[in-house]
Amino acid sequence: MKRTALVLAAHGSRHEPAVNAQVRAWADAIAARALFDDVVVAFEQGNPPFSAVLDQLTATEATVVPVMTSVGYYSDTVLPRELARNRRYAEIVLHRTAPLGTHASLVDIIADRVQALYSRFALSADQTSLAVVGHGTPRHTRSRDATRDLAAWLRRMRIADEVVAAFLDDAPPVDSILKRVGRSNVVVAPFLIGVGPHAVRDIPRRIGLVVSEGGEPPFSGRVGGRFVVCDAPVGSDPRIVDLIVELALGRALEGSGPAERPVVHAEAL
Repeated sequence: MKRTALVLAAHGSRHEPAVNAQVRAWADAIAARALFDDVVVAFEQGNPPFSAVLDQLTATEATVVPVMTSVGYYSDTVLPRELARNRRYAEIVLHRTAPLGTHASLVDIIADRVQALYSRFALSADQTSLAVVGHGTPRHTRSRDATRDLAAWLRRMRIADEVVAAFLDDAPPVDSILKRVGRSNVVVAPFLIGVGPHAVRDIPRRIGLVVSEGGEPPFSGRVGGRFVVCDAPVGSDPRIVDLIVELALGRALEGSGPAERPVVHAEAL
């Protein structure tokens, strides 16, 4: 009898337990839907590692969802290389979906979150600059694509008077946002899956916001004469679980935008 498995493959963290705990919580929520015989997690930094996760499965077929924001070094190089090191690699029919961050509905989720911030802080789109912040890495030329595409779609949707992209580990950096935008209000949307202190604290602090220990996003305050709001990472949104399921079942759309979004087909490994 064929058994199926879903593997949530994330970068993870050895220093921020909340990051890996979040992925495990998603796996538990998906397992409760009884769509797969097994739902497990795997990490580049954490246990089980990518190189051992398949060996703990009894499934004959598995779908791997890269719980990452974009195509990049970890999704394209590290993940397939490490999966191939599993002893059961040749015994399992494997499929790999597009990374979570390429799911088309993320643009709608971020747009909803920005609109909620407008209402909460009495802001108007025509007086607001929006900055979408991704991680980025100089190790992979395409790591910036999902963030830039997302910013482009939000610009077309006129969600704010101006929309820019910035990165934690690439150019243009987070620190440059206030120099690059010109509106009196600035909303920062972290396009990050993990919700650990790295994501929650580093971005607002690098923009110039004062973040107290134990404080919860969204963070707000005046920086250089402008009112700045920094949202929680998009990975904190409860709708993320639905997007993972859609990717795993092949029902998702890839590409950040509400139109002309091609269907994601699982890629055989």
